[in-house]
Amino acid sequence: LPLIVDDIVAARAALRAIGIDASGPSNLVGLGAAAAALMERLVFVPAYPELPALAQAALLEVVATLTPPRPVANEHARALAC
Repeated sequence: LPLIVDDIVAARAALRAIGIDASGPSNLVGLGAAAAALMERLVFVPAYPELPALAQAALLEVVATLTPPRPVANEHARALAC
């Protein structure tokens, strides 16, 4: 699940504290300043049906504290496409 956050380092640390390994857009290429700025605030968190219920609850709790906790909308995803 891609999320836009204000502080990617703090977001990844908060997720790591509950055992969730989040990643950044290391393999994505963005064209233009808007895409580059977006990628600097993008963090990916695991979200799949097999994720244990306790991990899902902890993940949702941490994501709710991130500012601003917004899933990437389609228009943002298009900005990242090459």
